[in-house]
This record gives sequence, structure tokens and C-alpha cells, in this order.
Amino acid sequence: MKSYFELLKNIITHFSDQALVIQLSLIVIGACIVVIVLSFILISISRYRKRLRDKRENKLAPLFDKLIYSYISFDNPQLSENEFSSKESIVREIKKHTHRKKNLQLFLDRLIGFKKTFAGNMSAEINELFYEAGLQSFCLKKLFKLARYKKIKGLTEFIALGIPLADVYIIPLTHSRSRSVRITARYAYIKLSKNNPFTFFDSSKEELLVWEQIELFQIITTNEQLIVPNFSSWVSYSENASIIKFCLQLVAHYHQTEALHSVQRLLSSKDADIRAAAIECLGKMKNHDHEDKMVHIYFEQPLNCQLAILEAMGRIASGRYIDFLINEFKNGSEFEIRKAAAKALILNLRPGTWEEEKTISEVLEHSSEEQRTMINYYRHPILKSA
Repeated sequence: MKSYFELLKNIITHFSDQALVIQLSLIVIGACIVVIVLSFILISISRYRKRLRDKRENKLAPLFDKLIYSYISFDNPQLSENEFSSKESIVREIKKHTHRKKNLQLFLDRLIGFKKTFAGNMSAEINELFYEAGLQSFCLKKLFKLARYKKIKGLTEFIALGIPLADVYIIPLTHSRSRSVRITARYAYIKLSKNNPFTFFDSSKEELLVWEQIELFQIITTNEQLIVPNFSSWVSYSENASIIKFCLQLVAHYHQTEALHSVQRLLSSKDADIRAAAIECLGKMKNHDHEDKMVHIYFEQPLNCQLAILEAMGRIASGRYIDFLINEFKNGSEFEIRKAAAKALILNLRPGTWEEEKTISEVLEHSSEEQRTMINYYRHPILKSA
């Protein structure tokens, strides 16, 4: 060990006498040694802290689970033999072990786990315990933290438990500079607000991404307590194209016939994507009144709108434009056009009738192998409804 110290001393003493290349090499070697030592120290600290955390959680998690179950099953002695005399005594026992924030967070995580498992009366008991254990203020404080992940965590905890949250806490977060915070706040607003949860549509100027629309659509359509508004107001007046297209999906899902006039007006929109979305909406609603308009504007439209019109005609299936569909199937310049026209044609023919057989035989008489394959493909009963 003494020789190592002497070597190090000699290196430092004669460092200035060495060649530049050797000096640089010694600096790099020294830096690498420092980084390795620091990395080892940080890894050791991290592992030690993880071991302490695991030890604490392994000790407290079973206790918290027992206390939570005792509380939610207290009014139903058939489920378990309760060793506590009252719910208040259970809450006091919980608070004895949750003075530290880490312990309180662990208790909240266990409570969320129970919420995902139980429903009905027990779910209501879990919400009651949330308030009794003082978790509301604990979660609300996270919404005012500077760190984005803290805000998101607080919101997701309210969402997971289904705890109502006042608009005064959510609305400011729907205008946050952080996109992730804004999106999470919107989900929370739709799921937790007792007022009109769609007011952020009025002020939203950024594009709703596809995955965001999927998440929002799922939250909106699966929320049984949600009062569904008339989406025609956003369809007509919103300046955000993504909001318009998203609301068109909701109009079709809820079959809001009162919004049809607003949807029809979008067929004259300057935005081709909005026109395509409006056509798709009319098709999903199987509205016969606007089929003539769609056929009339067909040849003026780009490819995506033409495909949307053919798909809509297949859904409407009025049978009034067989010749039009045959013409597009035979003479369409794009493969996608011929494919969409073939499917729409089959859907517009009455299955099992003489008229269907006659029309198909006439269509296939001078058709190519590709066209025959398309027709036979879409005549399959399963694919007709696909």
C-alpha cells in the first residue's frame, strides 16, 4: 500500500515534467478512476436504499392490507371476524403507521389496489377510508408541486379511486405548459368533474394525437355517469381540426341525429381530412338523406374522401347506386378504389336474391382475375360485416 502512495506522489510531483501525451493520458486515467469510484458509491447507496424500502414495504404492506380489509368489511361481519371495536379505531391504527410520507404513499397505493379489486358497497367504503385517512389533502398537494410527474401522479390517483375533484383544481392543469399534464388533466376532468367536462374543447388549440383520441374516446364512452352533450356545437364552431374530427366520432358513436345538419355542412369544408371524417360519420349513422350529396361531389374529391364515400355507401346500403359502384369497381384508377367499390357493391346487393346473382355474373363476365378475387372475397358472410 505504501508503494502505491509513493507512486502516486511521484506522478503528481513530476507531472509537469512529463510529455503532453503522457499528461493527457494520466488525466484521462484519473478521470476514469474517479467515475468508477463514484459509480460504485452511487450503486451501493441505491441498492442499500432499495433494500431498506423493500424491508419497510414487506413489513407494512400486509399490515395495511389487513387494516383496509377490516375497514371495508366492518359493516359485514360475515366476511371476516373484526378485531376492532369501531371504524374510528381502525383509522387511528392506520394513522399511527402513516406519519411518514413514504408510509402514507404506500398505504395509498395499497388502497388503489383494493379499489381495482372490489366494487359496489366495498368500493364506496374505500372512498370513505380515503377521506378518513387524510389522503385527500395528501393527493391535492401533489397538484401544486412544480414537478410534472408529481402533478400527473396526483391526478392519476384521483382517477384510479374515482374521487370527485373540484373544477378549480383541474381546469388550471388542462392549460399546463406540459403536454403530459394537460392530457392527464383532461382525462381527470372528463371522469371526475360533475359539471360540463368538455369545456376544454372550447379553448384547446393544439392537435389531439391519435393515441390521445383513443384514450379520450374510451374514457368518455365507458363513463356511465357522464351526461353526454350535443357535440354539434364543436363540429360547427371549433377551429381545431382534431377536435372536430374527434367530435365527429362521438356524434357517430352516440348516433346524435340532431347533429346531422352540422355534419353535412362539413362536406363543403376546405380541409379534405375533415370532409373525409364527416363522410365517415354520415356512413356510420347510415343516413340516406345525404347519399345523393356524397355521390354528387365524389369526382371532385381526393383519394381519401373518395374511399370514405365508397365505404359510407357500403354502410348505408340503399341499393340506389349499383351502377355507380359497378363503374368505380371496373374503371377505378386506384387499387384502393376498386377494392372499396367491390365491398360497397356486395353490401348494396340483397344476398341470396336473383338480382344479386344476375348483377354479379354481369360484373364478372369481362372482369380481370384481380376483380374476380375481390368480388369472391367480399361475398364471404363474415367479411361483409367486417
